[in-house]
Order: sequence, then C-alpha cells, then structure tokens
Amino acid sequence: MQKLYFTLFILSFFLPGNILYSQNKVQRTITELEQRRFMAMTRQDILFLDKVLSDSLIYAHSNGYLENKRQHLENIRTGNIRYEAMELEESKTILYKKTAVTEGIVKVTG
Repeated sequence: MQKLYFTLFILSFFLPGNILYSQNKVQRTITELEQRRFMAMTRQDILFLDKVLSDSLIYAHSNGYLENKRQHLENIRTGNIRYEAMELEESKTILYKKTAVTEGIVKVTG
C-alpha cells in the first residue's frame, strides 16, 4: 500500500460562470467529484473517467511512471494497472476564478 500525492485541475466547464455558491459548497462539489473519480478507477468505469478527465491529462504515478489519458484509461480497462481501493486522507481545494486546484493525499491499494 502506498500514498499518492495528487494535484488535479478542474477546468472551467465544471464550475458555473459566476460562482454563486459559497466557496465551501464548491470545495465540497470538487471533493465529491474526486471521490467519484476514485470509485470509477477502482470499478474500471472507463465511460465516467473518459467524461471527467481532460484529453490533455498526464497522470504521474508515485513510482514516476507517466501516462497520457488514452494510456491511463487503457491500463485501467485491461487491468494492467489495478486499483483495489483509493481512500482520500487529506484534501484541499483552492479556487482561482473559474478554475479549482485540489491537492491532497490518497491511500491507494492496488
């Protein structure tokens, strides 16, 4: 089991044009989206992941292995990389106008 440090950029299409919500509501929404992404990774839900991940994704694994979006989805689909569990231990979201940056620590079993 290892801990994975992550940073995720949520593009403007995930956030409303004018953020009418309190920052806490937006932060909760982003955290919930991250939880759904982790669940999709453990369930090999490629359709969901394809929708929410950017086409310009570069996924950096804790061992230094890099994948683009196509490679990442294919490795999950085939079981070449298998995520059994992903548990969010810490999370912090910072808002910059229409962009949110979230960082934290995830305990990954796979």
